Amino acid sequence: MGLFNRIGKALNEIVGGVDSEVVRIGRPARAELLRITPQTTAVRVAPGVVERVCELLVEITLEDGASYRTLVRQRIPELYLEHPDGLALLSAKVHPHDPRRVVLDLDTPLPLSAPLLPRHGRSGLAPAA
Repeated sequence: MGLFNRIGKALNEIVGGVDSEVVRIGRPARAELLRITPQTTAVRVAPGVVERVCELLVEITLEDGASYRTLVRQRIPELYLEHPDGLALLSAKVHPHDPRRVVLDLDTPLPLSAPLLPRHGRSGLAPAA
């Protein structure tokens, strides 16, 4: 990886951008949101639309049923942060060779085979203090 690619990747991580390689080649998964920790960095992506960088503790469940917990750093629209119950279960993509590389997909509905209720309840949905 060249110097400019490394710089671009580092800047993308600072502003909570998604990993484009995971978006392109990632395996579908389900993410259960356990905790949201909003960070200080925010990005205005359109007039009136602000996304805040967040650290999210999620439990990932792969198609084969295997599950694990990981931290994801990603921008989340502030509107969702005001009503985090809407984020209880999300579609996600996981890098096929590095399960720590996860992208949460706020736009894609969960597959029909996904359970409707989180396994861990809703107690972890409040933003961390």
